[in-house]
Amino acid sequence: MKIQLTLFFLLLCSFLQAQDIPGVEPFEFQKSQLRQNPYIEELGLDDKNALIIKTQAYSPWSLGKSSSYLVVLTNVKMFKYYRYIHTAYSEDVLKSSEITDAAEKTKLLKLINATTQIKSGMLNITKKDTGEELVIFDAGTCSIEIHQGELMSVLESYAPHEAIEYGYPGAEERQKLLDAANGFNFYDDLFREVIYIEFNDNTQNTSKELKYNNIEFREEPYIREDKFEFDTLRKKPQEIKYIDIKDKLLSKTEANKRLQYLCDKETKEYIKNSQDKRPVPPPYYPERFFSKVYLYVKTDDEKGLFYEVNWRCKALKTPLD
Repeated sequence: MKIQLTLFFLLLCSFLQAQDIPGVEPFEFQKSQLRQNPYIEELGLDDKNALIIKTQAYSPWSLGKSSSYLVVLTNVKMFKYYRYIHTAYSEDVLKSSEITDAAEKTKLLKLINATTQIKSGMLNITKKDTGEELVIFDAGTCSIEIHQGELMSVLESYAPHEAIEYGYPGAEERQKLLDAANGFNFYDDLFREVIYIEFNDNTQNTSKELKYNNIEFREEPYIREDKFEFDTLRKKPQEIKYIDIKDKLLSKTEANKRLQYLCDKETKEYIKNSQDKRPVPPPYYPERFFSKVYLYVKTDDEKGLFYEVNWRCKALKTPLD
């Protein structure tokens, strides 16, 4: 009888362990799913034993649950996906890209191994030894699902930021979860880019005004009558050599055209994928397309100052306007 129980236990453990993928350290799943990995079909994969890590951060106020996916195939090919969902405008856009950079793949494999070591039992402790309880309504939830075949694990924490801030038990594991979710977030990689704008030229001077603790850059002509705000409390301009940045710089006109091009492209994709008879695209702003905006302000012919700014403007016009 003991031998039978031992064999059953060993079989159960082997069933709950991840199948070998080079670079991924062995770990045990929490439980078995009742059906095949649900994201195999959603992402259009052929490899039914692919390791899939799905990341979400959402709250009751979220206008849709956008998700990131990291896919590691059994042949070690790696892909990143991001599904952008905005229910108010019936947006549901899925973008993907293969990860070929060796350094990025190594970094993500290390992150997978760190994530599987997070102690799920420490992620939702809401009571201190003193008896004080964490009671927060409408807070955010951070979730990471790990799937392979019919096996799955879920790491989820409600109000992790607040629990960490107020010193509740499990803060270290909650922070590990937040760091992992940030590392698996591919929104910027797949939907946004970094833009570098040469803000001044030889014929115009750049003036700066302090306003609400920000430097507001003004120059004629504005880009779309916009303003660029630089947070003087949290950031400092960086000195940079012109030769190191010149190949990335866009003029104000080129930046304007790039922004409008991305807006037009997104609008056409929205119309193409919409199931509405008369689709109405959402309003688009620079932050939809650019994860970071840098202004280069020349100080002399060889160098200048680099400002990471917020690009403020009205909603962009679309091809339908």
